[in-house]
Amino acid sequence: AEMSSEVVIAALFHECGHLVPKGHGDWADDSASTGRADLHRLGSTWLWQHGFSRIICSLIASHGETRRYLCHKDPGYYDDLSDLAKADLSLHGGAMTPKEADAFEACRSFNASLALRHCCDTAALQDERPAAGLEHYKAMVEEHLGEALAERSWWEDLGELGTYHVKR
Repeated sequence: AEMSSEVVIAALFHECGHLVPKGHGDWADDSASTGRADLHRLGSTWLWQHGFSRIICSLIASHGETRRYLCHKDPGYYDDLSDLAKADLSLHGGAMTPKEADAFEACRSFNASLALRHCCDTAALQDERPAAGLEHYKAMVEEHLGEALAERSWWEDLGELGTYHVKR
């Protein structure tokens, strides 16, 4: 199944909070003390400040909530998480309650959130790098940002390594 460009772009940039320089906002890249949810919000804020859409930023900011939802819906999902991911989940409230899950399911971006999490979980299980490099997605990102933002120099500053995935 083909994913929307928003989900693809969110997948590319969902861990960018790890790359935001220390001193930007109130966070630093210290996953042990702040947890990944804060880093996803930091990355989301940084992307918003650089012209990314509300849907992409929302998908990234709620990435941890999607994990909480999946742990509520499927106990086997929790069992497959790494110890680090389980600790991170615990820091952020553990599995959702039924009431939280109902509210999450009612969100407009619910299906896109699940698609993003599935994409990231699948990528984390792969041992090899994806065939397409970051350059492959440049036109999609530029179209998303529009001509004015595409001409900014931030793209060159990003580098060619792309995103990385932490194994679950």
